[in-house]
Amino acid sequence: MPYPYPELRSIIQLKCAPKEYQRVITRFTKADGRIMDERLVEPVYQFLLPDVTYARCPICGHILKCRVDIYSLQGWAVGPEFDQSLYPDGYQAADFRAKTFVSMPDDFPPRITPKDVFDGVQKFAHCEHFLGVHKFLNLHGALPPFNYFINYGEVPYVEPWILESSIPGFSILHALPVCKIENDDFLPAYTIFSLTYFCPNRASLFDEWREDAKKSMNSDPEYYPGLISPGYFFKERNRIHDLAYFANIGRLGFLDFTQPQSPLIIGKGVSLPIIFNHIEGRSYFEWENGEFKNHFEGAIIK
Repeated sequence: MPYPYPELRSIIQLKCAPKEYQRVITRFTKADGRIMDERLVEPVYQFLLPDVTYARCPICGHILKCRVDIYSLQGWAVGPEFDQSLYPDGYQAADFRAKTFVSMPDDFPPRITPKDVFDGVQKFAHCEHFLGVHKFLNLHGALPPFNYFINYGEVPYVEPWILESSIPGFSILHALPVCKIENDDFLPAYTIFSLTYFCPNRASLFDEWREDAKKSMNSDPEYYPGLISPGYFFKERNRIHDLAYFANIGRLGFLDFTQPQSPLIIGKGVSLPIIFNHIEGRSYFEWENGEFKNHFEGAIIK
């Protein structure tokens, strides 16, 4: 199947040849085909990766960019949480889900500031408005290139508790092609969709989230609070998949990949590029030993 978004090819920046890439990652590659986390601190690996701008803060204009492996899926990790950057860096931006609890403590989730530190690394390495990056990996019908793989969602959806809050936040949509190696060439095959969230008053937004979570826990003892709605909740498309609506009301913007410097387009009445209008894919699946598995009956977006 040909890559469905040829208009995105222009943003692919190749800094090496397939043989050079394969030579470098060989010593980091595990038996299942994935690249070990150790490669993230290896200069020889980092040197091969292009810098990719994936969001701009709509409040202060801060540019978010990082080095990204666009050559294969081997180094990617896409989970049901907010990350600190587009490409895996080993640190989540805001994972406030309780592991075990009896009641909702007043400090759950922790009240955060830009100076918060996690394991000696600043959690928020961006501007003070940054909340996190939610990523979606779309395989476009291709089989996963690993023996075991979990995909929490191929179709991007927004978090309305951020975009429809009384302290309204914003989300910036971006799409990045990721290649596979075929006939000694890098060919775009997959797409990483990302939604990067910002809010002018982050502390107040989380205070509001905390109060709503308390109410839900009081009414449902089995309620497990999280900042992101897991993809396996969705048996069909619903309003949070309607990216065009949130763009039109001025809460969702995108980087214009057709223009130099990829300017941010956001505001009331904005229309999304055609590629974002009706993204096809699954909401959740597991792939193991050549078979798709779905433990949540009906939870696949057709």
